[in-house]
Amino acid sequence: MRRLSIPGLCLLALLAAMPAWALDPGRRVDEYTLAHWTMEDGLPHNLVHTISQDAEGYLWAGTWEGAARFDGRRFTPYDAGTVQGLEVEGVRAIAPDPRGGMVLSLGRIGPGLVRVHEGRWERLPGDAGTLPDVSVLRFGPDGTLWIGTDHSLFSLQRDGRLRDVGGTHAGLANERVQAILPLPDGQALVGNRHGLFRVAGDRVQDWGRAQGLPDTSVLAIQASRWGGVLVGGSAGVWRLEHGRARQITAERAEAMLEDRNGNLWISTLDGLRRYVQGRYETLGERNGLMGRLAPALFEDRDGLLWVGTTNGLFRLSDGPVFGLGRSSGLRDIYVRSIIERPGQGVWIGHPMGVDVWDGGTARAVSLAFDGKADPSVLSLANARDGGLWVGTYDQGVIHLPAASGTAQGVAWRIDEARGLPSNHVRALLERADGSL
Repeated sequence: MRRLSIPGLCLLALLAAMPAWALDPGRRVDEYTLAHWTMEDGLPHNLVHTISQDAEGYLWAGTWEGAARFDGRRFTPYDAGTVQGLEVEGVRAIAPDPRGGMVLSLGRIGPGLVRVHEGRWERLPGDAGTLPDVSVLRFGPDGTLWIGTDHSLFSLQRDGRLRDVGGTHAGLANERVQAILPLPDGQALVGNRHGLFRVAGDRVQDWGRAQGLPDTSVLAIQASRWGGVLVGGSAGVWRLEHGRARQITAERAEAMLEDRNGNLWISTLDGLRRYVQGRYETLGERNGLMGRLAPALFEDRDGLLWVGTTNGLFRLSDGPVFGLGRSSGLRDIYVRSIIERPGQGVWIGHPMGVDVWDGGTARAVSLAFDGKADPSVLSLANARDGGLWVGTYDQGVIHLPAASGTAQGVAWRIDEARGLPSNHVRALLERADGSL
């Protein structure tokens, strides 16, 4: 017979139906609902390079073997066998086109940039249509498309002119562009392994060093709602503002995102961290976020957070179900029994005894008496006298009287010494006449 183990507890809350489950910043990260999709669900490949969203609200994922459009239920894959005349694979960058549709980079076979709009796929005109090794795509407010490749930085003007910007500065020439932030004035911040640069026309400035940023490989750049610019990379995450650099964390940031609530999310080697007011929480493999995190980190228009890894596509949402575990205060996560007690929260039985979840916190309830330690709890049942029946693994049944004020009454026990056939009690039920 297979043994069923329940490694934790899920609480169900009745919530009003709502189309978007934006993340509640008041919840711990392990209370969010984590959804997961892989090749078995329709992704072209489990290695997700990039995530974006089109004007109609569809999510786009770029993977090692192509791209996919996602409507929340089903994927529409675009790969080497689905788009006539194009080898759609190795999609490392996707950006919504202000004119409509999406611009995607193609990889190893038939590289270049393509635009898909209203179901039509076509290469961008001129040299952009065959530009190889594209790693970053960002549209500026003026419609300029900034293009980062493994070898240089380019800008594509609205009239179709492609300009090699990287060739004008030693810090950008023959270097892989890792991050781009277009600025409102038509300029752009560009990150690579040498640092952070500001591009204004034909002029390129080592802007990070001028702001006090140490020598670091820059992997992510974002304007902060709290002011200044956030920069993430090998030396951690920094805030650049008023000509000064302030370090937020020294931990390497593979990707970085500040959400609509001002929370900072960082992809690290240990998982996805959320930083709030100097403190952080981590979502990792123990929470179900599997695989090495890729640069793909995206907040959609509904406030949901999307993460790409080597193991597929993940979504964090503020759904109606969240888990309780050791981080919530439970002493053990092998939950065997749950019962709600009027005005006294939810009582949870496990191998270390009983914990009470009430008011968002967990506390232990002592069941130790008569020289015996806290028992392993198998079953729980409310008693008619306001107390609680507790079935145990090897201590029979314990009756815990109702609390009087702040004091708990004296517990008593029914066991083999008192006529019980076995001290191993898996189920309890008090009948209407008070018998057990």
